Amino acid sequence: MNEKGSIIRLGKQLEAENAAAFDLSTWLPSRQLCQMYHGYYADEFTPSNDIVMAESCSYISFLLSALTMSESEIERYEKSEMWTRCWCGEDHTEADIKPEFAKKFLTPRQIIRNMKEIKNEH
Repeated sequence: MNEKGSIIRLGKQLEAENAAAFDLSTWLPSRQLCQMYHGYYADEFTPSNDIVMAESCSYISFLLSALTMSESEIERYEKSEMWTRCWCGEDHTEADIKPEFAKKFLTPRQIIRNMKEIKNEH
């Protein structure tokens, strides 16, 4: 195997990992929060793959345990950066909210309520 082939394969692997991390990031609450403040420009603030993976693990953990969470656990998630910190790193005010994107942002309580409704339907 020559160096040129190795570098090309590495580039393709990194491109695939970046694409997968970006796809995964589109489901995260922090992206929805960023989109609420930056609209269509939110993708310009996408964090590194390791941050996307770490937040994805936290979000999956939240989803798996959401229906059995205590009030204090729900409050802990509501205060976590996943739901409170925009990817751009700046603090925002209500005036920064893009109304057309705000309706996509769900709080932990809204997600739990939706999950309970789905569970009760089945």
